[in-house]
Parts: sequence; C-alpha cells; structure tokens
Amino acid sequence: NPRIVGILAGETYRVSAWLRRSEIGGSSSSSGARVTVRWYNSSDSQLSEDTVCSNLQGTADWTECTRSFVTPLETAKARVFLRLYNSTGTVHFDDVSLQFTAPDTIGPSISGISVSGITDTQATIAWTTNEDANSQVEYGPSIAYGLSTALDSALVTGHSQNLTGLSASTLYHYRVCSADAAGNRTCSEDQTLNTLAPPTVGTNLVSNTGFESGTSGWSFCSSSYCSIDSAIYRSGTYAAKITRTSRGISEIYTNPRISGVTAGQNYRITAWLRLEDVVDSSSSSGARVVVRWYDSLSSQIGGDVTVCSGIQGTVDWTECSNLFIAPASATQMRVFLRLYNATGSVWFDDVSANQVTY
Repeated sequence: NPRIVGILAGETYRVSAWLRRSEIGGSSSSSGARVTVRWYNSSDSQLSEDTVCSNLQGTADWTECTRSFVTPLETAKARVFLRLYNSTGTVHFDDVSLQFTAPDTIGPSISGISVSGITDTQATIAWTTNEDANSQVEYGPSIAYGLSTALDSALVTGHSQNLTGLSASTLYHYRVCSADAAGNRTCSEDQTLNTLAPPTVGTNLVSNTGFESGTSGWSFCSSSYCSIDSAIYRSGTYAAKITRTSRGISEIYTNPRISGVTAGQNYRITAWLRLEDVVDSSSSSGARVVVRWYDSLSSQIGGDVTVCSGIQGTVDWTECSNLFIAPASATQMRVFLRLYNATGSVWFDDVSANQVTY
C-alpha cells in the first residue's frame, strides 16, 4: 500500500513470494496460506484478481510461490496480497516481487527423440523439451510429410505420440514439433523409421468365438444379467449379451482357461461390441474387455490387462482390439467381457486371441 503503479496492460508479469509455514491447519481444503494479485485501472477500479498460490497448509521451510500472468486490458496498477486464510498457525513471507517479463520469443529445445512399439501398422514417438510445450508429429513417406497426429495441447516436457494406420514394410519420414505457452514452435530435424513386415497370425485360441454353441467354453453370470441373444449378432446367428438396470459388475469369461500361451510372444485380443444406452457418471465405467494371464499352476500373473474400457452410449458394432506380450511364465489366459458399473445393454461377438509373429 499504496497500489503499485506503472503496470502495463496486456503484458506478462511474474509475481513471486517466499513462504515459511508452521503448523497451518484449517477445516477446509481451501484454507491455508495464500498469495494473490489484484489488477486495477488508472481510476483504482479493480479489474480482476489472480491466485499465485493457495491452500498451503502444514509445516514447511522456505518455498517459493510464483506464477506469471498477462494483465487485463486497461490495467495500470496492482496490489499483492499475502494472506492466512481461514486457518490457524503461522506463516512468514519474504522477498515479494512483481516483475515485468519480456515476451517469450524462443521456442522449446527438443532432445531425446526415440521410437518404440514399431509394428506393421503403428509406432510410438517420444521426445523431451526443456520447457512445457504441446505435442505433434508430422510424418509421411517422404520429407514432405503430408500427415500429422492430432495436436495434444497439454503443456508438458515429456512427449509421446502414436502413429497409426501405417503401411507394412515402409520407410517413413517424421519430425516432432512442440510449441510453448507463448506459441513459439520448434520442430526437429527429419527422422526415419521402418515399419515391420505384416505379421503371421496364428490360430484363434478362443473356442466358440461367436457363441454359436451357446455358453460352451464360457462362464456366464446370472441369467438375470447375462444371456445368449439370437436377435442381435454381428456374424452367425448368436451373440452374448449383458444387461443391467442398476450399477454393478457383470461378466462373461472364457472357461476353462485358454491354454497354449507362450511367454514373451505377442498376442492380439479382439472382441466386437454393440452398445445400447450404456451410461454412468464415471468415465471409467461402461463396456470393458480385459485379459488375465496365468502360469502352468493356474496362478494369476499380475493384474487384469485392459483391451478396451469406459465405452458408453449407444454404439453399433465396433472393434475392441489390442496387442500384448505374454508375461514371463505365462502358459494360459482368460478373456473377460464385462459391463462395469453401468446400466444398459452390451452385446459381444467374434472374440479372438491370436499369437502374432513379426
């Protein structure tokens, strides 16, 4: 006090304060030490208030609370507020500053570009930047690229993008690109990768893959929820169906376990799903397909591995598929078809588990 004058509108300012806390407690998660900044016009009318940090509780040695802001239009003055908000305890403040920050015109520095998960149709590109930035990969059969992944706008330093729909046995050129919060974009030098030849796909290890033999080879939940349907199917004349009118977990799974699994080998698990009015407030609920691995003693190895999950709504037949490496000691597996903590109906058909050799 008085207000800080000489503040420019539409420019970036960095607010910083150092805090030391001792036994700060509050009944609300919004309580605690707090630093804010208010922006005013030339007539001293408040334009807005921004939070630098808040809800700091407990005991901690000196830590910096800092954040940068772009000032609102008409800003001419500012005030920094240091608060202990609805709390008990003691907080010390020191070295408080409000500094103009020159516009950022330098793009991120890109390093550590790597490629993993190369198959005949896809690959994963990863890289690192020296500041938070978004993520995108440009790629194609020549240095002209022509294709790009969807821009991931999340500002991070560790980046990963999946290339899908690639052609087998093909050389691809690509470059990774990232832009920081100020819009400064940097792209790497040209890189290349080679997709693998088309894989050899083994025999489907799932018996009664389309439920044409009823429940044979499968264990069904209570008939109140799980059934064989002859009215709706993707192929043949039958499909499995799960219907729930209240939240809960209902499942159908391969029984006995699928044998003939070889540890360290690739397996593609696939199921086709059709949904009708599958809903729940949680995005993790809905139709779900998982695989579970077992050793020769039928002991489970690790947890369930998700093929697909969280599928909701009304959806015509859609493929749920994923490629996995059978873990060490695996000799068996089970495929689970679930309606997970949701209401509605889901049909399953044409379930397969094939060894894939590249």
